Amino acid sequence: MLNGSKRTPKHSPNILEELFEKFKRLSLFTPDTSDASQLSTSDTLLRSSTVASEDFSSHSSADPSTISAEITSKFYSDDSTDTSKLSSPFECPELRLHILNSVPAEEENYLPLRLVCRQWRQDTDERVYLQLLNTPAVLEETKQKVVSGADKDVLYQRQQDEINFFVQHQVAIRSDYGCAHTHRALANVIMLSRCPITAFHLYQCHKALNMLNMRMIQTKIDLKKQTLICNEVFLTRFPVALLRDPVYLSFFDKLKTLNISNNSLRSLSSFIFQLPCIERVLVSHNEIERVDFNKPPAKTLLWVDLHANRLKAFPQEFLGSEKLSYLNLGHNYLLEVPEILWGKKFTIDLSHNCLTNIDARCPDRKKVLATQKTLEQALADTKKTTKRRCSL
Repeated sequence: MLNGSKRTPKHSPNILEELFEKFKRLSLFTPDTSDASQLSTSDTLLRSSTVASEDFSSHSSADPSTISAEITSKFYSDDSTDTSKLSSPFECPELRLHILNSVPAEEENYLPLRLVCRQWRQDTDERVYLQLLNTPAVLEETKQKVVSGADKDVLYQRQQDEINFFVQHQVAIRSDYGCAHTHRALANVIMLSRCPITAFHLYQCHKALNMLNMRMIQTKIDLKKQTLICNEVFLTRFPVALLRDPVYLSFFDKLKTLNISNNSLRSLSSFIFQLPCIERVLVSHNEIERVDFNKPPAKTLLWVDLHANRLKAFPQEFLGSEKLSYLNLGHNYLLEVPEILWGKKFTIDLSHNCLTNIDARCPDRKKVLATQKTLEQALADTKKTTKRRCSL
């Protein structure tokens, strides 16, 4: 009920009557409900909307989501519906949809109600885009499952770090890339700086960042060659979607050497190491914290350079590569290495990590131990290096 409220609605009687008639014609109520109950419930909805609109009008700083919840609560207060099962207006999608369609756009008095309806629509989009953020294709890129508000904050901060990187280097990027498509993609990314923390905007940021990185990589692709050199080209990610693009599918199937060093990559898809003919992968001087493998690297892999990154865990999947002859993991944050490593016959660089003990079978064991640091020292050195790179 409306708790005896006797406020005079601001809406004109004709507009209210028209809106009410529309609701009467809608199938919002069960067929066995009497006409009197329909009238009571519809009237409650309209008057509740009016009261909420008045409250919102008198308090311009009110939150539309709060008003949305109040309207839902008042609407179901006289109904037989079990309100404990209703977490939001979406539990009655017809109601949301028809209110969106029924509010007259030209009626200024309905502005508060339209804001509430907009909030309902955003909440609906929130559910849809939250599901999109958790699809395997997106998770392969973001490495971040989004369930709670804290998850959104983490993903938002990562995306904003990427966007800030592009904002800081936009002049150099525009100078290095003359392609109009790249310029438009850069503008789209910069436009999303400091966007709201919603699933919709997180997904849009993901798409925009993917597109910009794809555009920059595409300018370096020569379909006639078997190498791809993207050294120091302002990348923040290597989109998996590019590897699956039909236009470049044959190119990546024949690719033997990939150089994406000296960029700002934070994560790396294992698909790069699983390309059919890949032999050499150079990813040094980035900010990669981990490499997640869903299956072993390609059997053709010979050379992997991951030095000067932020790896804390040893990527053991490389040990299953039969032809691997060189693995550089120096200047990372490795705390330990697997014992099985010393039974492998390939060259490995573990200098300048955070190892406290190294197996006696390690070649140049004393020299390697002499270069090790504490994790705190390694993090401090990384911060200094990052500051120098940003000042360039």
